[in-house]
This record gives sequence, C-alpha cells and structure tokens, in this order.
Amino acid sequence: DLVGKRFEIFDSYRPRQPSCARLLRPWLEDEWRTKYGEKLDISTWPSILRDDVPVQGNPFDCGVFVCMFVRCLLFKRSFDFTQADIPSMRQWMVYEMLNKTIIPRSFEL
Repeated sequence: DLVGKRFEIFDSYRPRQPSCARLLRPWLEDEWRTKYGEKLDISTWPSILRDDVPVQGNPFDCGVFVCMFVRCLLFKRSFDFTQADIPSMRQWMVYEMLNKTIIPRSFEL
C-alpha cells in the first residue's frame, strides 16, 4: 500500500506463511528499482497479514483468488466470496477478457 506505507499480505492458502513478507520485500524493492530507476525503501513499513480473506480450498485457484482480491480492493468491497464461488468467477473473468471490459457489479453471473 504505497499511500498507507504498509506491506499488506493477502494469503488465502492455508497454512498461512507469515515469512512470505520477508521474501517479497526484496522482490518489490528490486521491481521498483527496475521499473522506475529509483530506490523504494519499505524497511520501515509494517507487515500486515490480512485475516479477513477467504480461504482457498486447493493449491491451484490462487490466480483467481488474487484477481478477486484486486477486484474487491478496486471497487472498495469486502472479500465477500468463497471457494464455492470460484467456478462462476472463472466464467465471469473469461467473459470480461473476451469482451475487454471490467464489470463493476455483484459477483453473480
């Protein structure tokens, strides 16, 4: 969160991995330096492991969960979906990609 100056982690897969912040921080700093040619110092930012995220029921739906987290953050929604919603979310995402649009509405198809 560049505005709030905090490192938020949205981990839907269990068991949770609090150590992922330690691994992702250097990656983010390197990416920033590569893309913007300047240093991003996030060493003082707190790590926040969000506990309000839905739980992923398998090891292969992570991409859909990430896309849904971004969608919820973009439209300022709570994370009001579950593993059971993922098949319809996949269909919805395919529809949006084929039609080159983002539909800011409920998650129902």
